[in-house]
Amino acid sequence: MKNDVLVIIDMQPQTFEAANKYTVKMVNRRIREAQQKDFTILLVEFANAAKTAPAILKQLRQGDYIKTTKNKNNGGRDIKEALDFVPDNFYFCGVNTLACVRDSIIGTKRFFKNSNYFMLTDACNSDCGCDRCSTDAGIRKEVPKYVKLKRDLL
Repeated sequence: MKNDVLVIIDMQPQTFEAANKYTVKMVNRRIREAQQKDFTILLVEFANAAKTAPAILKQLRQGDYIKTTKNKNNGGRDIKEALDFVPDNFYFCGVNTLACVRDSIIGTKRFFKNSNYFMLTDACNSDCGCDRCSTDAGIRKEVPKYVKLKRDLL
């Protein structure tokens, strides 16, 4: 499904505490699924932060991926500039759930109004650990209604 994009946000564990081993494991699971389904994979790093988790980079090297950087929570413009097509579906994962991930979804929607948006909640995390950021019910209250919450790419 080359018109679908997996977007990985800020999985830089030396900078973002929420990019822990469990979150890396779940993001890698979603990367493998995306590779099997021939998705475009876009790695978004926060500029001037530490490198992406080595385990994620290792998995990404098993196929093709695009890398971009952003300078603020909202990476929408950077995502737009990294892609040379209009995706049918965006699948977002990474950290922090209700900051960079949510804000990048909102920002991307400004450029790709007709695409569908999914947050892969099992592959997102926040360092606060509150229910608002770590449960689907809490997240649902904090993201726009057009964002669908999912736990896999199926």
